[in-house]
Amino acid sequence: MTLRNGKFYDSAGQIVPLEHGNKEQLEIMRKHQERMDELTGDGLEVQPVFTVYTEVHTPCVCNQGAYITFTGEGDDEEDACDNMHGKVETCYKCKRKYKVNHLGSTSTFINLIVQ
Repeated sequence: MTLRNGKFYDSAGQIVPLEHGNKEQLEIMRKHQERMDELTGDGLEVQPVFTVYTEVHTPCVCNQGAYITFTGEGDDEEDACDNMHGKVETCYKCKRKYKVNHLGSTSTFINLIVQ
């Protein structure tokens, strides 16, 4: 298993999902941390870059089994959620449009845009 661009890959080149407690993934992360510590000891400054992705799924009112998916990304969870505010997505089945008006840790408001 290898770590490239923040994702784990198996020997066949397939992405391996991050798994809590996976000893092989933890060992790879420990080795990368040791290498970063070595580099900072040489006067280099290591600044890891993280991107947080968030998704919200909501069923469409058309009742045809379609779900509307909103995605956002940012430097932290709050930033990722802020980047979803105002986004408009369309149901692929009935073409109704939905807009994110509020996205919070305890509540999310997605409105149907009446045309």
